[in-house]
Amino acid sequence: MKTVQVVLLVFLVFSATSCAPVDIGLVTSSDVDNRSTESEVLTQKNDVTITTGSNFSFIVISDTHVYQKTNRNLEALKGKIVPEDNFILVCGDITQCGNLEDFQAFCNKLDQIHLPYYTAIGNHDLYFKNWPNYKQILGKSCYSFNAGPARIISMDSANGTIGKKQKAWLERTLQSKTEPLCFVFTHFEFFSPAVDSLQQYTDIDEVYYLMHLFETHGVNYVFMGHSHICDFHQVNNINYLTLADFVDDGHSKGFIRVSINGSNITYERIAL
Repeated sequence: MKTVQVVLLVFLVFSATSCAPVDIGLVTSSDVDNRSTESEVLTQKNDVTITTGSNFSFIVISDTHVYQKTNRNLEALKGKIVPEDNFILVCGDITQCGNLEDFQAFCNKLDQIHLPYYTAIGNHDLYFKNWPNYKQILGKSCYSFNAGPARIISMDSANGTIGKKQKAWLERTLQSKTEPLCFVFTHFEFFSPAVDSLQQYTDIDEVYYLMHLFETHGVNYVFMGHSHICDFHQVNNINYLTLADFVDDGHSKGFIRVSINGSNITYERIAL
């Protein structure tokens, strides 16, 4: 894993400094507007039927980076599920390089947990022009679903921008929601906790726009990944939580459990 990451890092640095970077689909992998258009006709994600009454919880992880069909943390997660857990959110970078067999391995491991799971797309999932692999196995890149009192929104930030089509879709989705609670999960973080993060939002004004949009429509939490570092900010009563990675040899051997008790929302970090 570390060897692959070093090679990718070297390539990205070379591409950033070269006048003529080689396009093998690592950086210019696919267009967010095209993914938004294609997502419109893909199968709609199922809503979650809450089985534990008004009190329930869900799991959030990020950056699993499944490579060569391996991720022991996903296997260990199964033993940490409690009856109150109703579904799982994954904030992108499902795979290391977007390989089809790694997407399939991810699903095989999550299927064994026997909870509905929902993914956001990350930049690694697009490497080598592998959006078709993500689409085939995991479906839409942007979507929303209902989970009891909550509207859950998956936002595609894998290119460092949400694009015009997704912006219009996001506005419509937030304006039409009727649930009292709302959670957004996506890949790129709004606040960078690490100086070595190589990709961020390409337009800071877009981040300001999104934060204002979330404030206007009462989003409670925004879950993010990418930097592999835990980080938390509360801005205008909205909670922005960046998760550590879920890689076997990564920074954190744990995950987030979000608990809902009526209108009260809490979260805790659980060690594997």
